[in-house]
Amino acid sequence: MNLIGLVAGLVSFLLISVWVDYEKSVDKFHEKDERLYRVLRNVNHEDGRLESDFVMSKPLADALEADYPEIDQTVLVFWEEEVLFRHEGKLVKDQGFYAGKNFFQVFSFDLIKGDAATALEGMYSIVISESLSNKIFGTVNSLGNTIEIKDYGNFEVTGVSKDVPDNSTLKFDYVIPLEHYVKDNDWVHAWDNYGFKLYATQKEGIAPEVISDKIKGTTKRYQPESKDEIFLQKFSDAYLISDFENGKPSGGRIEQVRLIRAIGLFMLIISGINFINLSTALAIRRAKEVGIRKVMGVTRGFLVMQFLFETSLVVLIAILIANAMAVGLLPYFNQLTETALVINYTNPDFWILVFSLWIIMTLLAGLYPAIILSGFNPVKILKGHSSQSRSNERLRRVLVVIQFSISVILVVGTFVIFKQNNYITSKDLGIEKNNIIQVPIEGEIKQNYNTIKQQLLANSSIKSVTATGQNPLEVTSRISGVNWSGKNPNEEIIFGMITADYDFLETFKIPLKEGRAFSRKFPADSSNFIVNEMAAEIMGFDDIVGESLQFGEENGVVVGVIKDFYNATLYSPIKPLIIRLNPQQTDRVFIRATTSDIQSVLGNVQQVFEAYNSEFPFQYSFLDENFERRYRREQVTSKLIQSFTIVIILISCLGLFSLSTYVAEKRSKEVGIRKVLGASVTSISLLMSGGFVKLVLISYIIAVPVSYYLVDSYLDKFAYRIDIGIDIYLLTAVIALLISVLTTGYQSIRSANINPVKVLRDN
Repeated sequence: MNLIGLVAGLVSFLLISVWVDYEKSVDKFHEKDERLYRVLRNVNHEDGRLESDFVMSKPLADALEADYPEIDQTVLVFWEEEVLFRHEGKLVKDQGFYAGKNFFQVFSFDLIKGDAATALEGMYSIVISESLSNKIFGTVNSLGNTIEIKDYGNFEVTGVSKDVPDNSTLKFDYVIPLEHYVKDNDWVHAWDNYGFKLYATQKEGIAPEVISDKIKGTTKRYQPESKDEIFLQKFSDAYLISDFENGKPSGGRIEQVRLIRAIGLFMLIISGINFINLSTALAIRRAKEVGIRKVMGVTRGFLVMQFLFETSLVVLIAILIANAMAVGLLPYFNQLTETALVINYTNPDFWILVFSLWIIMTLLAGLYPAIILSGFNPVKILKGHSSQSRSNERLRRVLVVIQFSISVILVVGTFVIFKQNNYITSKDLGIEKNNIIQVPIEGEIKQNYNTIKQQLLANSSIKSVTATGQNPLEVTSRISGVNWSGKNPNEEIIFGMITADYDFLETFKIPLKEGRAFSRKFPADSSNFIVNEMAAEIMGFDDIVGESLQFGEENGVVVGVIKDFYNATLYSPIKPLIIRLNPQQTDRVFIRATTSDIQSVLGNVQQVFEAYNSEFPFQYSFLDENFERRYRREQVTSKLIQSFTIVIILISCLGLFSLSTYVAEKRSKEVGIRKVLGASVTSISLLMSGGFVKLVLISYIIAVPVSYYLVDSYLDKFAYRIDIGIDIYLLTAVIALLISVLTTGYQSIRSANINPVKVLRDN
């Protein structure tokens, strides 16, 4: 039993360490990691609030590189897009993006073929991944070949890159020069048109704070009315620290990584505590051995070294077993975390970790028992008296309290995270996301959209059809520079923008608050807008219907106000939103089925789309599943915490069991005397268990305020969160008491049923 808790703690710690190392390695493989940054902007609001945004404009990229010698290079990256490749009758779909011609000089994505400095120089050049090259050409030696991209033209393969590693946030199978996009899209030259991710490298030897301070007012220098402040964030930090509050980094995935890492440390601490308690509990059985050896002249120092050596062997065996178990459990752990982790035995850091664990666990788990054992009084021991002091007993009880306090905190945290995840996935979003099929617009679909729509609506199982340029539950398109009557010229507001077809509101069942939806009865609607309640409130109108809006070359009036729905994430408040009627700027079709048996509708939908777009393989997704996928990280974290909380509880139970074993052995004479005097099994069992129940109750009292503070801090990052109810704490209390009673009950009943004659004779 001494090994079980230690091995369980070590296995958990090793698995967690591998996962944490992977999370911390994301985007750190680039050669220029230490001086590679993403560029962000803080938008100043009139109320003093700062809103951080990472979507930037092309003119800003040009200005940063031209105006600041401290900046080495800038590179723009456009949003990912899936395209259809065609070569000698072979059709392949894959995903990539447009990027600046120096992309492969800024980022360390190795080219198997081609030159990183010139691969994206030509307007019709393309770099493809080795996987895509093998799919299309059957080899990585595809340099110089021509490949057609449907609707984009013919491109020459000027580079073949290694497949993007798993620990990269930039994923692609092709990269096309950004200039190819710019030539047909004049909108990119406007300062207030934001549509790119912008990255920059600084020159060596310059502090990033100095550059951030210098570039802060760049936008204002070119646009005096702008209140944007530009700043930098290290690129490899962005994965873990993606949230900003009032212009300052406020967290993100780093919170989950820290939480899981803390659980790993708790595993080590608790398993170490268990080892100490079990070792000292078992020490009684070696008391006479120690007494005899001390009488024979063995020094205390020698005994300490002996027990430390024995402990080091036990810990080493535990580490070897734990490592073997970690390797065996890794596939299941990968399935749980949705990763493909491996234990890298060639990494020196791994062996440093193992050696450190061996030394630290030996000292933590072995030094105290060694000192206690070697300090036994040989005279008292040989006379049958225990040398255990009250301070030693108190320490063991304190360690058990620490164990169960941690366990209670984790149980509360598990319940809260589980309830919050359920709250998110089941919350009324203001939009009906169920029974909606999403199909991308590609190939010939756009030209035949109206015909496709009518054929779909001919199916009685299809209620409505619309097309949009954005997923309404994840609006990433933003605009600024919107003007209306009475607007403060010094105020800059960022609005979400959705371009949509008719029947948008009907398809998503978004209720109108005022006005009307877009209608074919009103030809002028092609220039008009619908806004949400938040946008109407920001603009300051009691009745905004009929008011004019203007941005860029767009002029129109507001014809309707819709109820607010969640158009971003539940981490942030609802964003002001403008909806514009423009079927030509849509890239996906949404189809609402009238039946929950949505699979029965898919056959008809596929048949209609393939009739007009046979070259592209039919693809679809479900809106509700896409929404739930966005919160997958929280679900994975919740599963991890649940799994390791169970392990921690089991380890803590071992600790409680070890202490109850020790107490039972220590009080065996007392129990024998009580039985001779007529005490019942029940009364003795209650006497033996009562002390442990008190320890668990003390743990619970300590854990309640600590857990409340921790889970309340966790929930604060959500704009919409659950309340921490008393039900969670009542359920946790019941679990804690059940654990204590069941764990100690067996040993208490066993002690109460012992033969008093045998006990008193032996003592």
